[in-house]
Amino acid sequence: MPTISQITTHIADAKARLLSQFQGKPLIEGLLDAIDQQVQDYEDATIALQGLLDIASMVGDQLDGIGTILGRAREGLSDADYRTALTERISALYSSGEPEAVIQAYILATGATSVTYVPDYPAKFGLDGNGTEPANLLSIIEAAAPAGVGVQLLDTLLWDDGDDALWDDGDTVWVVTESSTG
Repeated sequence: MPTISQITTHIADAKARLLSQFQGKPLIEGLLDAIDQQVQDYEDATIALQGLLDIASMVGDQLDGIGTILGRAREGLSDADYRTALTERISALYSSGEPEAVIQAYILATGATSVTYVPDYPAKFGLDGNGTEPANLLSIIEAAAPAGVGVQLLDTLLWDDGDDALWDDGDTVWVVTESSTG
């Protein structure tokens, strides 16, 4: 979610922008103070609400409200699982299927700060990142991916018996931990 930078100097800034012929005029400055105080109060309230709109910090009824908006019922899920389900729904609704949108869905779902996107032409791609992967990460990324495009969750760790396959993109040998057909 983009952050809003708070400006705490609206009144002083407005006075500084007055034309010199209006500076020092008490009635004009009083009117400006009244208007700009309302602007400052509005911005302060907006900044306070910003933290409440972060799905990662929502619980209980807040999540239920977002679920109602998104058309995704809780169905007995815990807050953590419901948050993941809502994230999946958001990814599906707002993704354009472009690599940047898929990477954003991965970041939203995992909290990753570093993501590797590896195209596998003609119709597949792989993702790896440093975040915490929820159990249904593959379905979240599939929801954000274009229709008919396969998704592979990659890892550069050692291959375990449960992993799907090894994949070499020319630079790195990846372990495909989960895969979809697209």
